[in-house]
Amino acid sequence: MILTVIFILVYIHTSNTQDLPSGQSDDSYGCFSHKGLHFLHINARSLLPKLSELKILVKKTKVVVLSITETWLDPSVTDQEIALDGYSVIRKDRNRNGGGVCMYIRQDLAFNPWDDLSSDNLKSIWCEILLNKTKPIYIVVG
Repeated sequence: MILTVIFILVYIHTSNTQDLPSGQSDDSYGCFSHKGLHFLHINARSLLPKLSELKILVKKTKVVVLSITETWLDPSVTDQEIALDGYSVIRKDRNRNGGGVCMYIRQDLAFNPWDDLSSDNLKSIWCEILLNKTKPIYIVVG
């Protein structure tokens, strides 16, 4: 089995509706039409004001894993507030002034978070994606 992985770094710079990814042509998402597992990483610089953009992005790309750094979340924000349809979320918060990471994993995939590799000093998420008839895929965001 050949595994194709595409990593794309996206910087979402505004929550202005005229700059939403939906305003782009579908050609912008052509790389996601290829077979394989698609992973996406974003440095959000505050996740909450960009949720509408993320919802469009995951709908158009159907990524397997969306990892996000600089979420700027704290425990007062619930998982339901940052939920994306069809995805499970794992997160390590820091505070509203910076830091924090999260990982959205498509709900049709089996996965195991590796909490024993995390530390209080380093905000990171380690995860094992389990696929049929293949070796696990190990992912870290931090």
